[in-house]
Amino acid sequence: MSDQEKIHRIMIRPNRSLSREGMVIAFVLVAAVVMTIAIVFAFMGAWMVLPFAGLEALLFGGIFYWFYRHYDDCEYLLIEKDRVRILRRQGSLETDYEFQRSWLRVTLEDNDRHGRPQRAFLSSHGRRIEIAKDLNQDDKLEFVQHLRSTLLIHHG
Repeated sequence: MSDQEKIHRIMIRPNRSLSREGMVIAFVLVAAVVMTIAIVFAFMGAWMVLPFAGLEALLFGGIFYWFYRHYDDCEYLLIEKDRVRILRRQGSLETDYEFQRSWLRVTLEDNDRHGRPQRAFLSSHGRRIEIAKDLNQDDKLEFVQHLRSTLLIHHG
């Protein structure tokens, strides 16, 4: 396979400091502590604590479930000889975008929300998608620079 036929792959994932198993363990521990405290107070006569503790455990469960569903979120860029594909997974939704490499533009724009990182876009022929949403400002600048140089190398 010649250099022109090689595929360059880039995967962008949010920072995940806790594994899926860690999320389950954290939820079980938090729910156990909350319910234990609520049961102790219920035995002391403050039985109204139980429904609120149940709601709190349910709220924590919903938050942990959302993080659990989005654990595998990622963007996967495939830079081929004449095209660039972006495969994106967000929860159970998977999307696939394709651009002609020779017409592709990589741009950075200031974010409308003050203090947030700039936004990176890929655009060509009137289509435009935001990429690398999960990166902080420094990592996004480094990624955009790497992507631009990779596109130039593959362009040659």
